[in-house]
Amino acid sequence: MPQTAAPNPLDQLKAIHTPTDVSAWPLAWGWWVIIIAVILLIVSSILLWKRYRQFTLAKRQALLLVEQIDPESPDAIATLNQILKRVSRHYDSASNVASMYGDQWTIYLMKRLPEKHQAATEQPFTDMNTLLYQKSAANSQQTSKIKVAVSHWIRHANIYSFSLRRSVREPATHV
Repeated sequence: MPQTAAPNPLDQLKAIHTPTDVSAWPLAWGWWVIIIAVILLIVSSILLWKRYRQFTLAKRQALLLVEQIDPESPDAIATLNQILKRVSRHYDSASNVASMYGDQWTIYLMKRLPEKHQAATEQPFTDMNTLLYQKSAANSQQTSKIKVAVSHWIRHANIYSFSLRRSVREPATHV
């Protein structure tokens, strides 16, 4: 028996065909939910930030006005008092701030500050109320102390209640 050459098994192999690449598209529904949630989060954060900036605009403008007041000016005390009343009236429209003066006005200002900030501002506000109605102008040192107290009050007073549903000028509904 003659020996025949056995066929080479490698000759029977066919060329390797690579499969098509796996595509990321279309995305699974879970990825769409995540994308939509992230977009909504970004948009709502931007809208919330813009609304908060608009809400605190009066506070920032008041602080700028206080910084621009010259302590040497004869009407500096009256201007500082007007700025305080404007800020109070803007954020606390329920109270009758416009008609307050003297001790009543000082008590209102003190009640709006946290306990830890009251000691630094009580004396300057008392001085402001007495100097407001005197003929002689206050010295620049007194005016500077009052100016610092007014800035401190605007920054720390508890009259700012930012709400997502209610703007500053909308009246509160009472049941």
